[in-house]
Amino acid sequence: MAAIDLLFSRLPVTGQPVEIVFGQADDNTPAAVLAELAGTLPQPVLHGTLLAGTVISATLTGTIPQPVLLADIAAAYLTNTQRPTVTRALAHAQAAAPLAAGRRHLAQITQPSAFTVAARAQPGRPLRAAAAPLWQVTEAQRLATAFRLQDALRAATPHSAAAWQDATRQRLQRQSSMQDARRAPTPRRSLRWQDGLRDRRPWLATSTQPAQPLHHPHTELAQRGLQTLLSWAARLQDARRPPIGRYVPPLPPGRVPCYTPDAHLVFAQAWDDSTALVFMCPRDLAGPPALIVVPIRRAYVTLNSIELRRVDGNLALQAHTLSLSIDVDSWAWSWSATLDAAALPHLQPGAGGDPVEVEARINGAPYRLLVEGLSRNRQFAQTRINARGRGTAAMLDAPYAPTLGFGNATDRTAQQLVGDALTVNGASLGWAVDWHLTDWLVPAGAWSHQGSTISAVKAIAEAAGGYVQPHATAQTLRILPRYPHAPWAWGTVTPDIELPAAVLELDSVEWVGKPAYDRVHVSGVGHGVLGQVTRTGTAGTLVAPMVTDALITHADAARQRGLAILADTGRQAHVSLKLPVLPETGLILPGQYLRRVDGADSLFGIVRSTSIQWSAPTLRQTIELETHA
Repeated sequence: MAAIDLLFSRLPVTGQPVEIVFGQADDNTPAAVLAELAGTLPQPVLHGTLLAGTVISATLTGTIPQPVLLADIAAAYLTNTQRPTVTRALAHAQAAAPLAAGRRHLAQITQPSAFTVAARAQPGRPLRAAAAPLWQVTEAQRLATAFRLQDALRAATPHSAAAWQDATRQRLQRQSSMQDARRAPTPRRSLRWQDGLRDRRPWLATSTQPAQPLHHPHTELAQRGLQTLLSWAARLQDARRPPIGRYVPPLPPGRVPCYTPDAHLVFAQAWDDSTALVFMCPRDLAGPPALIVVPIRRAYVTLNSIELRRVDGNLALQAHTLSLSIDVDSWAWSWSATLDAAALPHLQPGAGGDPVEVEARINGAPYRLLVEGLSRNRQFAQTRINARGRGTAAMLDAPYAPTLGFGNATDRTAQQLVGDALTVNGASLGWAVDWHLTDWLVPAGAWSHQGSTISAVKAIAEAAGGYVQPHATAQTLRILPRYPHAPWAWGTVTPDIELPAAVLELDSVEWVGKPAYDRVHVSGVGHGVLGQVTRTGTAGTLVAPMVTDALITHADAARQRGLAILADTGRQAHVSLKLPVLPETGLILPGQYLRRVDGADSLFGIVRSTSIQWSAPTLRQTIELETHA
């Protein structure tokens, strides 16, 4: 038996004795012995036996006294095999059991290199032993692989032998990184893995089985259609050869000149800073020309100016936001504003509890208001005061005005009754009346009322189909008719303002349907009269519910109340328009007639509510228009 020297390039990492593991035999089959190695070393004595095979396990035993043994061991082995690292490698997983399933490798066969390879090992002697590799031939993977092993150096001794020899080339269409070995004359050992083939074993169970045909009746919800003969017409006709000669197309009909023998001048714009005369054809108007016509412009520029000051002392207040609103059912303005915290002492009520009066100027137009509520909002680095209240007409209502009893001991007109309500013990409260209803006589003792001053004034106005509106600054109450003209006669009414669609920022419509009454009975109480009001031109067959009021003591009162009832019938459209506060119109108030023009389409109605919103620097007003079909 020839001796083999083992040469190591470096010492173990741990410094502790290590086992030299050449391989591992199968669990059940003993390793085949290929070579036996025995040797004797000088003092200290070291004896050992080395067995070589496909799977080799070697153990060196001996006693090494001090000093420490210094040994020079060299080994030579074939380079084109996978080799362990210098130190011992511990696996964190155990050997898996064979699985009876197909296996697909992610590697493919490598292509032969086009350069010469020089082996650093000499051909080894053939060893007649069974080779049991622990892995199968894999296909090359499309990944870059870096080995942590270096090529071994050629052994310095001529007696080193490799454990296997170069295998002959096998005529296969694929090549591997290792060449195929020749069959050994010894019985083959079982491999732990083999190339997986498609398993054709009948005992494999699948999660699905062949489906059985299912016969299910199907009923169609449609029947056989009948042939329908429809005519088809094309917008183009068959072309034909043009006739001989020239074709002169006819001239389009010209516009008939607008001529009227009326010598009155009709203006399309109000007289502002320009005295230029702008004429328009009356035929193009959907009705009588408006008193104020807003022209169509490419851009509308407004210079908004909002001021808020305390009337007592004329103290300016810094406001960040401001809103005002009023409608036909409100006899006073409602408002709210956001101010700096420094304005709080100037907005609190006085010692007597009377509210502070402020004046808001919107683009120069003043409005007198009362501060009735205050709240404070404090957040990081900012404190705001929210003020709210009503117009100065709120002084005629609770909690500022007491509850009183009203009546007429003598004959009084309706307008005189309103004046009496605005007095206390014969002394005037300082409020005037702007009367726009048809006045009528109320006999003595016909009317009595209990409530605040403003409630008495409102009751008198509503008896004849009217409503109450305040003046912007003066202590004046305006008594206005809810319908100055019947809606079926609006075609001849001159609008106060005409707005083009170009100036509107928002135009929304809500359709409302009400019963189309054409007759109503109104009656007084005690000293009253019974009136039957019928819409002109109708049979009066659809009668509205009867209305009674103690102040209906004259035909004029009955007619005005009946008109207000019959006018608010039929199909209506409530149109909401949002637009800037223009210099031509200012703030559009309830009771004004307005016509909205959009090309050839026009819409006529009466304003029912108005609200403005200002948040620097934007100022917009929103009006609600009542229109009838």
